[in-house]
Formats: sequence, C-alpha cells, structure tokens
Amino acid sequence: MAYPHAQGIIIPTANHLTAKVHALNDAFRRSFVGGQVLETPGVIELREADRIKLLLAARWFDQFDARNDPLDEHDFGSIELGGQRFFWKIDAYDRAML
Repeated sequence: MAYPHAQGIIIPTANHLTAKVHALNDAFRRSFVGGQVLETPGVIELREADRIKLLLAARWFDQFDARNDPLDEHDFGSIELGGQRFFWKIDAYDRAML
C-alpha cells in the first residue's frame, strides 16, 4: 500500500516495504539466485545426501509464524534433520558485503 505525496510522488508505506522484503527473501531462498549462500563448517561436513536434504528443506521452508517471523520478512528459519536442529538466516548487504 502506498499513499500519494502532495507533488504526486508515491511514497511506499511500511507495509509495502515489508511485503517487498518478504517477496525478495522468498525468491532468494527458493532459488539461491541473486545472492550468496554461506554454509557453516558443520553443514559443509555433512554427508552430501544430508547436505542436499538440508539445502532443499531451507528452499521449501514455509513454517513462518509470529514466533519465528515477527516482522513478516521470511528471513529466518529452523530445520530439524537427523535429530539435529539447523538454522538459516537471510541478511541483505551491499555488493561489497559491508
């Protein structure tokens, strides 16, 4: 949702910006395109089949609720695999990674 400015310029509201962040995070998480995926040493050391399962689980994660996504940005999740809990997080940085 946006509201018109006096000079006819559309200024996005907070809800509009949140929806855009939500959509961008979903698009990246589902495709891993447009960003960089970083894995911890513990994830890298998993058996290849388990690592693939974990990455696919992150890509298809949809268990967002008020407890784990209070800002509705779809930028964090928790996955259980083989009795272990793994967390994923999406953060936006400029292209220089600053």
